[in-house]
Amino acid sequence: MSVQAITWAYGRSDITDPIEKFVLITIANFADEYGLCWPSQATLQEACCCSERKLRNCLTHLEALGLITRYQRRRANGSRRSDIFALSGFAERKPITDKNDHPALENLEAIKPGTTNRHHVPEGPSSNRHVVPLPTGTWCPP
Repeated sequence: MSVQAITWAYGRSDITDPIEKFVLITIANFADEYGLCWPSQATLQEACCCSERKLRNCLTHLEALGLITRYQRRRANGSRRSDIFALSGFAERKPITDKNDHPALENLEAIKPGTTNRHHVPEGPSSNRHVVPLPTGTWCPP
């Protein structure tokens, strides 16, 4: 099935960034007949020869375009596993009518379209930054 998915990914003329297109092609290469795959980000980075930040930006943009959907996976102890990628823009994939149709989707909740997996980050200014006081205008000798 990945040959059809790769052909679909190559034909996407709305993606102008070559690394982003290659990320989509790489995901399509891993995909099964349902359009699902779960390569780690390290695997995708190595395959696409890009930095971690570039890969994350590409995945976020592909998700915003509606071409992929990410599903978070966790182990029984709560630690993260690789995300499941669904080629949501690929019309020829075998449809999944129920979460139990595919063993990789059991016990998963989908990330809502248009959001990222950073749902735990508080809104507003970054919570890990120190407040820098404004200058008072006084001077202290060294």
